[in-house]
Amino acid sequence: MPTTVDDVLAAVEALPAGTVVSYSDIAELVGTSPRRVGTIMAREGQEVDWWRVTSVRGTLPEHLVAHARQHWDEEGLGGGTAMLRDHAPDPIVWERNWQRLRVRI
Repeated sequence: MPTTVDDVLAAVEALPAGTVVSYSDIAELVGTSPRRVGTIMAREGQEVDWWRVTSVRGTLPEHLVAHARQHWDEEGLGGGTAMLRDHAPDPIVWERNWQRLRVRI
């Protein structure tokens, strides 16, 4: 049975390139809190495409921004709150992809 850590990481893996979600979005999908998602991402997030998960303001901790910006530029994401609005995944497709990944865990 998947743990919350597994669920959060699978939710990030399920994001297509060129999409971005907030910690809150992932928390809602997996049934936990945004703070817990942030903690998991800080501890385990290097295993997945972490730059696709930001605060609700479209920001990351300052020490990650320069590296994230490289990925954002490569994927045409920009940055900030507009990035979350303009590059959100299709919620149905995202959840379906997440559910498929969870089955493999």
